[in-house]
Amino acid sequence: MRVRRILYGCVASVAGIVVAFGLAEIATRLVAPQKFAEAWYVYGPNGILVDRPSSTLRHEIGGRTVSYTFNSKHQRNNEEPDPKAIRILILGDSFTLGIGLALAETYVGLLQRQLDARAGMGRLQLLNAATGGWGTADQLTYLEAFGDDLKLSAVVVFVNFDDLWRSVERDVFVVSDDGRKLTSVDRSSRKNFLKVTLQNNRLYGFFLEYSQFVRLLRQATRHLGVGVVNTPSRTALDQSERLVEETMARLLFRRMAAWCAARNVQLTVLTTGWPSLDYPRLPAMMREEGIYFRDLRSRVADVMGGNPEAFEIADDGHPNARGARLIGDAAWPILQERLGGLRQR
Repeated sequence: MRVRRILYGCVASVAGIVVAFGLAEIATRLVAPQKFAEAWYVYGPNGILVDRPSSTLRHEIGGRTVSYTFNSKHQRNNEEPDPKAIRILILGDSFTLGIGLALAETYVGLLQRQLDARAGMGRLQLLNAATGGWGTADQLTYLEAFGDDLKLSAVVVFVNFDDLWRSVERDVFVVSDDGRKLTSVDRSSRKNFLKVTLQNNRLYGFFLEYSQFVRLLRQATRHLGVGVVNTPSRTALDQSERLVEETMARLLFRRMAAWCAARNVQLTVLTTGWPSLDYPRLPAMMREEGIYFRDLRSRVADVMGGNPEAFEIADDGHPNARGARLIGDAAWPILQERLGGLRQR
């Protein structure tokens, strides 16, 4: 009899929790509807955030729902790196990842189809390791951690706005006092236990994808330092900060170029060409460092003109399918020439 009462009590408690959660979910959707909260970031090498490996996740954005599939190397690809293909690593941030777009709509997906049409299906494989909120420092960290295993023939970096200052704020590398050396910083010890627990909990990820009440709780806990945020806010930089940003960027790209040169890997650096890009010293810096660089502004921002909204996801700012196609079309002539002569490693 006592066991039965305990069992009834447990069932009643669970039922009460379910009902309370359901009412909270309804109230949240009616009173304080929440935007989608990303559930795909996990800790990676040196404590940077990377895309959740070997998973498929949904995202509600711009009035539509899209799916992101990541392979075991944290890349947005339906397939694993193919040892039979000429492999090109693509690095960037959320623009290059293709936030809000199906894989085929992203400019990396468009470029892959053009390469397949020109060189033959599967001969060259673009490995899209871009991650939302990444800066150049995160991209270099990924390259150094995974590049050798990937047996790369080329690396293509898409520089976007805020990539360079993010690298300063992220504290993945520090610059020596004389401004000539770069030292890696292992941030693994700074991992928050609760963050790690939540990120590795698939049930929590499921609720983030489908429950607005859980998203509301997550937003509240961010004020307590519990949430995982990979996108520091952009602030206007003064002259001294610009100098710090430029020094960091130069050393990061120099180290990236040295990594590639030591392995006979081709390095190409492009901008996304988006109107918000503001790196006036970048072209001269790349020339001085001997790095192949092209700014796509004239083929992207100038084409967009005074109507950027037509190329953006509504109320978001990321490229929509039309904007991604514009970037892909701008990059294609350059990459067609650069990647056309690659050989398998």
